[in-house]
Amino acid sequence: MKSCRHETGPVHCIYFRLQIFSFHAKQSGTFIVYAKVSCLRRHDLSTIKKNNFAIIINECYGGSIYKWNAEIHYFFRAMKKTFEITIPVLNEEDTLSDKITDLHRFLADHYPGMNWGIVIGDNGSADNTLSIGKKLESQFPNVRLVSVGERGVGRALKHSWARSDADILASMDLDLSTDIIHITESIDAINNNNYDLVYASRLHKNSKVAGRSYKRELTSRGFNFLIRKYLKVKISDGMCGFIFFKKEVFDKINTIGIDNNRWFFQTELLVMADWLKYRICELPVKWTDDPNSKVKVIRLALEYLQDMKLLRMRRKTILQHQR
Repeated sequence: MKSCRHETGPVHCIYFRLQIFSFHAKQSGTFIVYAKVSCLRRHDLSTIKKNNFAIIINECYGGSIYKWNAEIHYFFRAMKKTFEITIPVLNEEDTLSDKITDLHRFLADHYPGMNWGIVIGDNGSADNTLSIGKKLESQFPNVRLVSVGERGVGRALKHSWARSDADILASMDLDLSTDIIHITESIDAINNNNYDLVYASRLHKNSKVAGRSYKRELTSRGFNFLIRKYLKVKISDGMCGFIFFKKEVFDKINTIGIDNNRWFFQTELLVMADWLKYRICELPVKWTDDPNSKVKVIRLALEYLQDMKLLRMRRKTILQHQR
């Protein structure tokens, strides 16, 4: 598994300045735009198609003059890939508002020119989580609340991702144990280095893990060892909960069939992506254990053993869908 930190590759011009020199209507719904583009970084792109409008760009360099036969709105939309982060929640009335506000502030500061969103994925809360989620939804236009009505992290994530129109989908835990600065690295790895999927690994040699008990560390290493050997993958940490990937990856895996609705769901997604030969990036992270975590280690371990067995039984069928 490759680590994506510090790697170089084709760079996309996500941020740019556009100065319009002339603007002429050619026919209904079509415009010819003469403009000067100042790209912060080189962008090599052939043709983008968006709602039947073609945008032709050839090796965009700062100071060059280009002509687009397209609606200018779609030029901006195609240059800026959208992303949406789903936060699965269950009875989180004490921390939901503060954590979502912190995440929203970070994204607003770092991605002021991109179309992004936060989804609160409630899965069966019995406290005031839903009412707080509705208040956050009305407070922030980038935040929306979805509720599946019954428990299951995987159930909430599938419900959210299947209905999303974002180019990049993601999930992270509400406690923000994985430092949110790694969001920028994950988006860059997909946009700029053409990875299909990025996941955080607490077991990477360059990761910095704080506050984790010996029992949790031992359990995590043991189960990740079993995942690698029993399921025949190269994933170092299938249990972290911090993952970013292209929407097309989820669509294919969901079509093949991702069965789990519980905690194992994200591990199943990672394993299937590995089996299907997607380009996966292992991201070293700064991770701080939440002392108030509600995860029951022993019960979760028993669930994982059962779910691993069920997934392995499907391996031959899934491998038939390799790219």
